[in-house]
Amino acid sequence: MLPREKRLTKPEEFGQVFRRGKGFGNSILFIKVLKGRQNGVRVGVSVSKKFGRAVARNRIKRLLREAARRYINNIKPGYDLILVAKEGIREAKFEEILEALHSLLLEAKLLCNNRPPAVSSSG
Repeated sequence: MLPREKRLTKPEEFGQVFRRGKGFGNSILFIKVLKGRQNGVRVGVSVSKKFGRAVARNRIKRLLREAARRYINNIKPGYDLILVAKEGIREAKFEEILEALHSLLLEAKLLCNNRPPAVSSSG
Protein backbone atom coordinates (compact mmCIF):
# COMPACT_ATOMS: atom_id res chain seq x y z
CA MET A 1 0.00 0.00 0.00
CA LEU A 2 1.14 3.52 -0.73
CA PRO A 3 2.01 5.56 2.37
CA ARG A 4 -0.45 8.36 3.10
CA GLU A 5 2.03 11.12 2.22
CA LYS A 6 2.39 9.61 -1.27
CA ARG A 7 -1.37 9.66 -1.99
CA LEU A 8 -3.72 12.27 -3.39
CA THR A 9 -6.72 12.15 -1.09
CA LYS A 10 -8.69 15.40 -1.29
CA PRO A 11 -11.21 16.16 -4.05
CA GLU A 12 -9.56 19.57 -4.55
CA GLU A 13 -6.21 17.88 -5.26
CA PHE A 14 -7.81 15.54 -7.81
CA GLY A 15 -9.65 18.45 -9.42
CA GLN A 16 -6.52 20.52 -9.76
CA VAL A 17 -4.59 17.68 -11.42
CA PHE A 18 -7.52 16.88 -13.75
CA ARG A 19 -7.96 20.55 -14.74
CA ARG A 20 -4.36 21.63 -15.14
CA GLY A 21 -2.44 18.39 -15.65
CA LYS A 22 -1.10 16.96 -18.88
CA GLY A 23 -2.57 13.65 -20.06
CA PHE A 24 -0.99 10.52 -21.50
CA GLY A 25 -2.86 7.36 -22.40
CA ASN A 26 -2.92 3.92 -23.95
CA SER A 27 -5.54 1.16 -24.21
CA ILE A 28 -5.25 0.15 -20.54
CA LEU A 29 -4.50 3.31 -18.65
CA PHE A 30 -4.64 7.10 -18.77
CA ILE A 31 -2.49 9.27 -16.52
CA LYS A 32 -2.75 12.95 -15.67
CA VAL A 33 0.48 14.59 -14.51
CA LEU A 34 0.93 17.94 -12.80
CA LYS A 35 4.07 19.47 -11.37
CA GLY A 36 3.16 19.76 -7.70
CA ARG A 37 4.25 21.99 -4.85
CA GLN A 38 5.43 19.00 -2.81
CA ASN A 39 8.93 17.55 -2.99
CA GLY A 40 7.73 13.96 -3.23
CA VAL A 41 5.47 12.14 -5.66
CA ARG A 42 1.77 11.79 -4.90
CA VAL A 43 -0.52 9.36 -6.72
CA GLY A 44 -4.30 9.14 -6.98
CA VAL A 45 -6.42 6.43 -8.59
CA SER A 46 -9.73 6.84 -10.40
CA VAL A 47 -12.00 4.02 -11.60
CA SER A 48 -15.36 4.85 -13.17
CA LYS A 49 -18.61 3.21 -12.10
CA LYS A 50 -18.90 1.82 -15.63
CA PHE A 51 -16.48 -0.90 -14.48
CA GLY A 52 -19.22 -2.48 -12.41
CA ARG A 53 -19.92 -2.94 -8.76
CA ALA A 54 -17.64 -1.89 -5.94
CA VAL A 55 -15.90 -5.28 -5.79
CA ALA A 56 -14.72 -5.00 -9.41
CA ARG A 57 -13.76 -1.33 -9.07
CA ASN A 58 -11.84 -1.92 -5.85
CA ARG A 59 -9.88 -4.79 -7.43
CA ILE A 60 -8.80 -2.49 -10.26
CA LYS A 61 -7.86 0.22 -7.74
CA ARG A 62 -5.72 -2.27 -5.80
CA LEU A 63 -3.91 -3.30 -8.99
CA LEU A 64 -3.26 0.32 -9.97
CA ARG A 65 -2.04 1.26 -6.49
CA GLU A 66 0.33 -1.71 -6.45
CA ALA A 67 1.69 -0.76 -9.89
CA ALA A 68 2.21 2.81 -8.66
CA ARG A 69 3.89 1.55 -5.49
CA ARG A 70 6.45 -0.37 -7.55
CA TYR A 71 7.34 2.75 -9.55
CA ILE A 72 7.06 5.43 -6.87
CA ASN A 73 10.80 5.48 -6.06
CA ASN A 74 11.76 5.73 -9.76
CA ILE A 75 9.55 8.76 -10.51
CA LYS A 76 11.12 12.21 -10.48
CA PRO A 77 10.08 14.06 -7.30
CA GLY A 78 7.67 16.97 -7.34
CA TYR A 79 4.82 15.52 -9.41
CA ASP A 80 1.20 14.63 -8.72
CA LEU A 81 -0.24 11.81 -10.84
CA ILE A 82 -3.71 10.38 -11.28
CA LEU A 83 -4.06 6.90 -12.77
CA VAL A 84 -7.36 6.45 -14.59
CA ALA A 85 -8.47 2.95 -15.62
CA LYS A 86 -9.59 2.46 -19.21
CA GLU A 87 -11.75 -0.31 -20.67
CA GLY A 88 -8.75 -2.47 -21.64
CA ILE A 89 -7.78 -2.97 -18.00
CA ARG A 90 -10.58 -5.52 -17.51
CA GLU A 91 -8.71 -8.26 -19.39
CA ALA A 92 -5.18 -7.08 -18.60
CA LYS A 93 -2.83 -9.10 -16.43
CA PHE A 94 -0.86 -7.29 -13.75
CA GLU A 95 2.33 -7.49 -15.82
CA GLU A 96 0.51 -5.75 -18.69
CA ILE A 97 -0.63 -3.00 -16.32
CA LEU A 98 2.97 -2.53 -15.19
CA GLU A 99 4.14 -2.34 -18.83
CA ALA A 100 1.39 0.17 -19.67
CA LEU A 101 2.31 2.37 -16.70
CA HIS A 102 6.01 2.11 -17.59
CA SER A 103 5.40 3.24 -21.18
CA LEU A 104 3.27 6.19 -20.02
CA LEU A 105 5.83 7.28 -17.44
CA LEU A 106 8.51 7.14 -20.14
CA GLU A 107 6.31 9.16 -22.50
CA ALA A 108 5.77 11.75 -19.76
CA LYS A 109 9.54 11.77 -19.07
CA LEU A 110 8.96 11.12 -15.38
CA LEU A 111 11.30 8.18 -14.76
CA CYS A 112 14.67 8.71 -13.11
CA ASN A 113 15.93 5.54 -14.82
CA ASN A 114 14.39 3.59 -17.68
CA ARG A 115 14.41 0.21 -15.98
CA PRO A 116 11.03 -1.30 -15.13
CA PRO A 117 10.63 -2.54 -11.55
CA ALA A 118 11.16 -6.22 -10.80
CA VAL A 119 7.94 -8.21 -11.08
CA SER A 120 7.41 -10.83 -8.41
CA SER A 121 5.43 -13.97 -9.15
CA SER A 122 2.70 -12.93 -6.70
CA GLY A 123 1.20 -10.28 -9.00
